[in-house]
Amino acid sequence: MQQPEFMKLMIDFNKTSFENTFNGIKGMQEQTEKMILSMIEKQPALPEPVKKSVLDWVDTMKKSREEFKATMDSNYKKLKEFF
Repeated sequence: MQQPEFMKLMIDFNKTSFENTFNGIKGMQEQTEKMILSMIEKQPALPEPVKKSVLDWVDTMKKSREEFKATMDSNYKKLKEFF
């Protein structure tokens, strides 16, 4: 096996490992989000600014997670093209 072929296999393995880990963490974050949103809905005494802050935090977390994933996908693509 040539070294470039071996490196491509290593990159594929690493990318698959990353994606599996990322998807697991994403699932945990989504479940936490559902739990938090459910708790917020059941608290009528919770002030509106607090609810808005939590919802903004959840949206920021989602956006950051997707930007991170897009960056990693792009970097894996560039790395694979390099080899």
